Amino acid sequence: QAMARLQPLLPFISKKGKISFQEKDSGNQRNTPYARFEDIEFAIRPLYTAEGFSTSYDTENTPDGKIIVVLTIAHVMGHKRTFRTPAMTHDDSGKKNKIQAIGSTMSYGKRYALTNGFGIVVDGDVDVAADCLLDAGAGAAAAGEVVGDHLVAEEGADDRGDRKSVV
Repeated sequence: QAMARLQPLLPFISKKGKISFQEKDSGNQRNTPYARFEDIEFAIRPLYTAEGFSTSYDTENTPDGKIIVVLTIAHVMGHKRTFRTPAMTHDDSGKKNKIQAIGSTMSYGKRYALTNGFGIVVDGDVDVAADCLLDAGAGAAAAGEVVGDHLVAEEGADDRGDRKSVV
């Protein structure tokens, strides 16, 4: 019941972070927006703690050196659920040293485990999922159809209701 009360209150998260990098093939400079972990936590922690939830993170290492980020969402009544990311290679893009590459991978995993665990939508994710399907030749997704983990809204529709978008 606590999760059912919480999820309608969770805001949509805007992508405030930017990753700047140079494409290897073309040499073009790219800026890719993303939702920062601290922005997600700042927006939702008061909401999930008010419902009795807490979060904790751990990591696991695979024999081939990849990292799995593990999120546990626990409730004061004793229930808990664990979410694991897929095994991820160290993010050694740019000029990161080995420790920074591990930290970057862990941060990435925490963001995605947290949004997955609470069912948080980051602005733009639904459009990206639909575009990927179209690019793959799967055809247009109909309103109300689930694409990956996303429910496709009617074109131009905004089904956020009373939810706030965190800008």
